[in-house]
Amino acid sequence: MTLGYQVKLRFMIDQKDSLDNMLFIKDQLNLFLTNRKLKKGTIGTMHRIESNSFVKVPLIIEYIYRFRLKTKKQESFDKWVTVYELVKNKAHLTEKGLNEIRKLSKEVNIITSITKKIGDKLN
Repeated sequence: MTLGYQVKLRFMIDQKDSLDNMLFIKDQLNLFLTNRKLKKGTIGTMHRIESNSFVKVPLIIEYIYRFRLKTKKQESFDKWVTVYELVKNKAHLTEKGLNEIRKLSKEVNIITSITKKIGDKLN
Protein backbone atom coordinates (compact mmCIF):
# COMPACT_ATOMS: atom_id res chain seq x y z
CA MET A 1 0.00 0.00 0.00
CA THR A 2 1.27 3.47 -0.87
CA LEU A 3 0.42 6.78 0.71
CA GLY A 4 -0.41 8.41 -2.62
CA TYR A 5 2.40 10.97 -2.53
CA GLN A 6 5.38 11.40 -4.80
CA VAL A 7 8.60 12.97 -3.53
CA LYS A 8 10.68 14.89 -6.07
CA LEU A 9 14.17 16.18 -5.45
CA ARG A 10 14.91 19.40 -7.29
CA PHE A 11 18.44 20.79 -7.26
CA MET A 12 19.27 24.35 -8.33
CA ILE A 13 22.34 26.54 -8.20
CA ASP A 14 22.13 30.21 -9.17
CA GLN A 15 25.21 32.35 -9.75
CA LYS A 16 25.63 35.84 -11.13
CA ASP A 17 28.14 36.54 -13.90
CA SER A 18 29.91 33.18 -13.66
CA LEU A 19 29.16 31.53 -16.99
CA ASP A 20 32.51 29.72 -17.26
CA ASN A 21 32.08 28.08 -13.84
CA MET A 22 28.48 27.16 -14.52
CA LEU A 23 29.32 25.67 -17.92
CA PHE A 24 32.00 23.55 -16.26
CA ILE A 25 29.54 22.24 -13.63
CA LYS A 26 26.88 21.67 -16.28
CA ASP A 27 29.27 19.65 -18.40
CA GLN A 28 30.64 17.65 -15.47
CA LEU A 29 27.20 16.64 -14.24
CA ASN A 30 25.33 16.72 -17.56
CA LEU A 31 22.72 19.14 -16.20
CA PHE A 32 20.62 21.92 -17.69
CA LEU A 33 21.88 25.51 -17.71
CA THR A 34 19.62 28.51 -18.17
CA ASN A 35 20.57 32.15 -18.49
CA ARG A 36 18.27 34.84 -17.25
CA LYS A 37 18.45 38.59 -17.10
CA LEU A 38 18.53 40.04 -13.63
CA LYS A 39 15.84 42.36 -12.37
CA LYS A 40 15.57 45.67 -14.15
CA GLY A 41 18.18 48.12 -12.99
CA THR A 42 20.85 45.52 -12.14
CA ILE A 43 23.88 44.71 -14.22
CA GLY A 44 24.83 41.20 -15.29
CA THR A 45 23.22 37.88 -15.99
CA MET A 46 22.11 35.17 -13.58
CA HIS A 47 22.90 31.59 -14.54
CA ARG A 48 20.98 28.62 -13.12
CA ILE A 49 21.79 24.95 -13.20
CA GLU A 50 18.97 22.64 -12.25
CA SER A 51 18.04 19.00 -12.17
CA ASN A 52 14.91 17.08 -11.25
CA SER A 53 16.53 13.73 -12.01
CA PHE A 54 16.81 11.23 -9.16
CA VAL A 55 19.47 9.41 -11.20
CA LYS A 56 21.75 12.49 -11.23
CA VAL A 57 21.63 13.03 -7.46
CA PRO A 58 24.69 10.85 -6.66
CA LEU A 59 26.75 12.87 -9.18
CA ILE A 60 25.57 16.14 -7.64
CA ILE A 61 26.35 14.92 -4.12
CA GLU A 62 29.82 13.75 -5.12
CA TYR A 63 30.56 17.07 -6.82
CA ILE A 64 29.32 19.28 -3.96
CA TYR A 65 31.15 17.19 -1.35
CA ARG A 66 34.35 17.58 -3.37
CA PHE A 67 33.83 21.34 -3.83
CA ARG A 68 32.00 22.30 -0.64
CA LEU A 69 29.65 25.25 -0.54
CA LYS A 70 31.00 28.21 1.43
CA THR A 71 27.88 29.57 3.08
CA LYS A 72 24.86 28.34 4.98
CA LYS A 73 23.90 26.69 1.70
CA GLN A 74 26.07 23.72 2.77
CA GLU A 75 23.72 23.11 5.73
CA SER A 76 20.75 23.19 3.36
CA PHE A 77 22.54 20.87 0.96
CA ASP A 78 23.27 18.40 3.77
CA LYS A 79 19.55 18.32 4.64
CA TRP A 80 18.71 17.85 0.96
CA VAL A 81 21.10 14.85 0.92
CA THR A 82 19.35 13.44 3.99
CA VAL A 83 16.03 13.68 2.13
CA TYR A 84 17.63 11.87 -0.82
CA GLU A 85 18.85 9.08 1.48
CA LEU A 86 15.38 8.73 3.01
CA VAL A 87 13.76 8.47 -0.43
CA LYS A 88 16.45 6.08 -1.68
CA ASN A 89 15.74 3.84 1.33
CA LYS A 90 12.00 4.07 0.62
CA ALA A 91 11.16 5.95 3.84
CA HIS A 92 8.73 8.08 1.82
CA LEU A 93 6.46 5.03 1.58
CA THR A 94 5.67 5.18 5.30
CA GLU A 95 3.79 7.90 7.13
CA LYS A 96 6.66 8.37 9.59
CA GLY A 97 9.24 8.67 6.79
CA LEU A 98 7.07 11.03 4.75
CA ASN A 99 6.61 13.28 7.79
CA GLU A 100 10.39 13.34 8.34
CA ILE A 101 10.91 14.30 4.69
CA ARG A 102 8.33 17.08 4.98
CA LYS A 103 10.02 18.41 8.12
CA LEU A 104 13.47 18.42 6.49
CA SER A 105 12.20 19.96 3.26
CA LYS A 106 10.91 22.96 5.21
CA GLU A 107 14.40 23.45 6.67
CA VAL A 108 16.20 23.44 3.32
CA ASN A 109 17.13 27.04 2.45
CA ILE A 110 15.22 28.29 5.50
CA ILE A 111 17.56 31.27 6.02
CA THR A 112 17.16 32.57 2.46
CA SER A 113 13.50 31.67 2.14
CA ILE A 114 12.67 34.09 4.95
CA THR A 115 13.85 37.00 2.81
CA LYS A 116 13.11 35.74 -0.70
CA LYS A 117 11.21 32.92 -2.28
CA ILE A 118 13.42 30.00 -3.29
CA GLY A 119 12.81 28.40 -6.66
CA ASP A 120 11.13 31.39 -8.26
CA LYS A 121 11.89 32.17 -11.85
CA LEU A 122 14.68 34.65 -12.13
CA ASN A 123 13.55 37.90 -13.70
